[in-house]
Amino acid sequence: MIIPPEINMSKSLHPEDLEILDKYESSEKILFQTDSEFSRICVVENSLGRFLKFDDSYQSGILNYNSCPNNLPYINYFFISCLLKTNIKSILVLGMGSGYFISSFIKLLPHLKNIDIVEIDPDVIEVAHKYFNFKQNDHVNINIQDARVFVRNSKNKYDLIIMDLASHEGLFYRFMTEEFLYEVRERLNPDGILASN
Repeated sequence: MIIPPEINMSKSLHPEDLEILDKYESSEKILFQTDSEFSRICVVENSLGRFLKFDDSYQSGILNYNSCPNNLPYINYFFISCLLKTNIKSILVLGMGSGYFISSFIKLLPHLKNIDIVEIDPDVIEVAHKYFNFKQNDHVNINIQDARVFVRNSKNKYDLIIMDLASHEGLFYRFMTEEFLYEVRERLNPDGILASN
């Protein structure tokens, strides 16, 4: 369920708030739905915006909302890395979602030369293109592969690595092991940043 920003930021959820959230969810229009090898993928739209869902879990989307336009609020935390390191030239994104925030990085970072995206599900890539206006260019490379395998086998180094690999239950355990985090660290430049949901 997507929580409108004024509820999320200003007060805890009360029964009246839950009624409002139920109203948004019940008013959703399904624009697309398919069962991929990995999950049921849905694109839904309501008065708050357009959202990508895996099974019953909201993954990402575009808010059409006055107090918080564009990305979902949690996605915007990834942009803090641009304040910590202003000369980011290379980014690795593990888990694509709608791909909408990738366009924001391209606009925010004038020195950006390369974004490698790793997404295991090819259906997610099609949905990002068709429903979330994701556009590839010469700086964006998409790798259809398991993120652990990609990180283990890659020789590239990055200024920023973004892990957006969660489900409705949280981050998958296989991406929280010491072994994987060590492998991720090996892919970072010495002053590189890891950002994770």
